[in-house]
Amino acid sequence: MDDHDEPANVTSSPEVALESRGFVLARWLRTFGQAFAPVRTAGGFARSIRLGPPIAFLFTSWLLLAFAQGIVPFTHTLRFGDRFSVQLLGDATRDTIVLDVLRAGGISLLVQGAVLVAMLASFASLCRAYGHVPEGAASLSDSAADDHDALRRFAVRALLYRAFLLPLGGAFGVPSWIVYWGAPADVEPGIGLAVLLVTLAGGPLMLAFVGLRHAARRSCGVGPLASFAVVAVPFVLGFVVEQVLVGEGLGGLLEPWLPDVPPAPEPVG
Repeated sequence: MDDHDEPANVTSSPEVALESRGFVLARWLRTFGQAFAPVRTAGGFARSIRLGPPIAFLFTSWLLLAFAQGIVPFTHTLRFGDRFSVQLLGDATRDTIVLDVLRAGGISLLVQGAVLVAMLASFASLCRAYGHVPEGAASLSDSAADDHDALRRFAVRALLYRAFLLPLGGAFGVPSWIVYWGAPADVEPGIGLAVLLVTLAGGPLMLAFVGLRHAARRSCGVGPLASFAVVAVPFVLGFVVEQVLVGEGLGGLLEPWLPDVPPAPEPVG
């Protein structure tokens, strides 16, 4: 185990940018940037017990991305693809299209919300069970009985601040669908596009995993081996929830509200 994996006094980590002083938009943008420095910023979640700032950040980051994630795969009236073109399916009116887009985003919010709730509950519970309050961390009171509640808050704060990465990853992630939408239909996809899609699908999830693992270590005092399980279990649970709701090939419990997979165009001549 290297020295960087050892838990340190949380005051050695910078506080979450959104909770610092300065212009609010700059602090909001820096909070995104801190996700790309998961080790250096891992202890900052334990420097406060407030849930208001992370909830506000969740609503201005994850909420928008979770809604946008469903627009391309879950709309019934529009087909996206071939160099950012948008094809109208049928003779839907403008009002019908607007309602369809809102429904598609709402379905995505429902799925991503269920995933997030499952991950929050399991991550906070496991950090509370296997962690201890690290040196220099904020506390609810001087009572040792409140330590478990403080650990739960640290875990919730960490996941709320990193939740925006979840709608960016996976096969339905926003970056993957943007690439799919912009790819030319008349060009055979090559190895370069496949590597790009795999990177876009896995990169944000890997960044979220690493960030939460170090947060469990430095903000919640979880051991080095246990920290992998503390993060892996919520990710697996989130995946199961998503599969139950959406499933393979756009199936699952929400199948009646999902669009049919469009047939491939027939060759001309």
